Amino acid sequence: MLDFNLDIGTSTIGLIPDFIGFWFLNKGMSELSAESDIFGKKSGLALILMACSMGIYLIDLLGLSLGLFGIVIGIAMTIAKLYLEYQVLMGMFELEEYNNTHMGADDCKTRWIFAMVMILLNFILIWIPLINIVCLIIAFIMGIVFLVSVNTFKNNYLEVKNSQYN
Repeated sequence: MLDFNLDIGTSTIGLIPDFIGFWFLNKGMSELSAESDIFGKKSGLALILMACSMGIYLIDLLGLSLGLFGIVIGIAMTIAKLYLEYQVLMGMFELEEYNNTHMGADDCKTRWIFAMVMILLNFILIWIPLINIVCLIIAFIMGIVFLVSVNTFKNNYLEVKNSQYN
C-alpha cells in the first residue's frame, strides 16, 4: 500500500518493493489459515502477485517500457491487489467470528473503502492534475491510516490469543 520510488533516468527503483509485501502477506495468511478458510485459499494469490510484482520491479529497474501492455498489466495488478486486500478484510471478519470477539475488522474495512475510493478516483481523474494530486495525497494518507488500523487489529488478535492460552 505504500509505494516509494526513486527515478533515475529511465529506471525506477522501488524503495519498498511490492513483492516483499506480498511475501509477508503470504506468510501471514498461511499462518492464519487454520482459523480462516479465506486465508488458506487466497495465500496462493499473494504468491502470484509477488512473482508478477518482482517481474515489474526488474523491468522498471532496467528502464524498459512495455507501452500499452504495461498499462494493461498495471491495471490488472491494481485490480488483483484490491481483490486480495478485500479478501484479507473478509479473513479478518472470519477471525473475529472464529474467536467470537470484536477486534476491529469493521474499522479496517471502513478505512480501506475510503482509501480505495481515492485510488479509483485517482485513476479516473488522471486527466485533471490538481484533483488527481489531491486524491493521490488523500489515498496515501488513508493507506497509512488503514495500515495503522490493521496493526491495531493484529494487536487485538494477539491479545485475544494470549488470553486464550493463559
